[in-house]
Amino acid sequence: MKTNLLSIILLSCLFFSCKNNTSLPEVTQVPFKVSDSDKYGMMNVDGSILFEDEFDQLPSIAVNGIFTVKNKQDELEYFKADKKPKQITETSYIDGGYYTEGVIPVVKSERPISFIDKNGKELFVLGTFEGKRIQSVNAYFSDGLMMFVTEEGKCGYINSKGQVVIKPTFDVAFPFNEKVAIVGKNTSGNEDMKFSVIDCSGKEIAQLKGVKEVLNWNNMYFSEVFTRGNKAFDKKGELIFRSPAKWKVFLPFNGDYTMFQDDNDKCGITNKKGEVVIRAKYNWGIRNIEKNFIGVEQSDSKYSLSFLDDNDNRIEKIEDIEDFSLFTVDKGIVQEQNEYYFIDRSGKAIDNNNYSFIYIPSLVSSFWYPNSLFLAYLHKENSSSMKMVESDYYPSQEAISSVLNVLNTRGVGNIQIGMSLQAAMKYYNMGDSDKHSYDYWDNFEGIKGIGNLKTNYRIQFNDYISDYSGYNYNTTIRHIIINIDRSEVTCSNAEKRLYDAAINYLKNIGFTKTGHTDDWMDEEWDIYSNDKYSYYIAVNKDASKLCLESK
Repeated sequence: MKTNLLSIILLSCLFFSCKNNTSLPEVTQVPFKVSDSDKYGMMNVDGSILFEDEFDQLPSIAVNGIFTVKNKQDELEYFKADKKPKQITETSYIDGGYYTEGVIPVVKSERPISFIDKNGKELFVLGTFEGKRIQSVNAYFSDGLMMFVTEEGKCGYINSKGQVVIKPTFDVAFPFNEKVAIVGKNTSGNEDMKFSVIDCSGKEIAQLKGVKEVLNWNNMYFSEVFTRGNKAFDKKGELIFRSPAKWKVFLPFNGDYTMFQDDNDKCGITNKKGEVVIRAKYNWGIRNIEKNFIGVEQSDSKYSLSFLDDNDNRIEKIEDIEDFSLFTVDKGIVQEQNEYYFIDRSGKAIDNNNYSFIYIPSLVSSFWYPNSLFLAYLHKENSSSMKMVESDYYPSQEAISSVLNVLNTRGVGNIQIGMSLQAAMKYYNMGDSDKHSYDYWDNFEGIKGIGNLKTNYRIQFNDYISDYSGYNYNTTIRHIIINIDRSEVTCSNAEKRLYDAAINYLKNIGFTKTGHTDDWMDEEWDIYSNDKYSYYIAVNKDASKLCLESK
């Protein structure tokens, strides 16, 4: 059954080159297998074999000669891409990026992001900037800069020495390419962003007026042009052209050309003046290889490639293939009947060698990024031009303290065990009594602490809160349950870290464990007591709930 181009986010079979005019990372080797029974080896992007039959687990692509393999603990081990691959350090990491600008961002368990060289030596650590934790970084440098994000969600850029070159003042930011980056600021207090273009010093050089959203997979300038929706912008932020109404979409430029799709789901080629170079006639897509083109037709689950000259004359045609990609400007890879083989630019097989597997980008991914093999792989794996490396450092004790320091000898903040409903309503607006009719429980707003930790309070009264006649002002608070919301805490082992921190906090203020119950509110609880406090504290199994009960 024919699949509509837009329904799968367009084609993506096409040619792209590792050698380009961008500063984006360069893929040097990719995983492959000679036969199904083999282990994985690594192949250079020109098709020559570096080594074979070496790894049980699928390696990553190699960037500038460094790749990763996951071990049995699902952690990353880094290797040099040599004929005899060697691990660069015995240390493994729970997260990590690519080898660019001479460094690699890596993360050890419960540690902030650090940077190592190609020999595994730690060079520097990214902990905080101006008192704010650095939460994540992009996995690679481009134009010598790497985007980072603070715990407050603000974005900036560092250089390869870990120095902040552009301060984190943006609400959204994307990687540099061609010496510019697209950034956005929320200036109106709502969700609307104002997007602009900055240079490598952080100076705004243009505003992208009319651009309301920038997508994760289309956020860079390519060939001096940024495309969004039906518009093409230059680096001054000026509109180059607006596509005709009958064009449904057109893609980022690859040199002088890009693809458009019309309202009949047919694809053609336009130039930077918005002029049609090849009329819309391909049902899957068409892209340029420098001055030549490849048109793609799709029927059922198979694809046909037409190799065209600069006058739209067909040179060669390959039919009924399953997948296609190109590693260099003169060598492509075809997947046909579960075998992979190399072709030249004219579409002819280079030799008789076949492989059972070569790790190539998906059709869609390679289509979006004909300028960059690296970005095509990144999109295949992350549906984005970015991969964020997340810090695993989390100030669990500080975070717990920030939400539990409301505990006092009688209750939580202004709310006390035994307090009447009438007294509690001085601090909390409970609204109309009808919504509490014959309820014993109500939710009170908690606080937001540091590290994205939040609480709310579940209050139980001794008697119903209200009935048909109105509020029962004399009922009193029996239980206060502090619900600790850690849904936005992204570090590893968050449950254990915060459990240990909560118990440690209680011990530090004088509570000791005095009992245990297996079945209260369908949970297990440990009971803690302090003679100076008028209540017991019951802590559930993962310390996501602390229940205060009068002695």
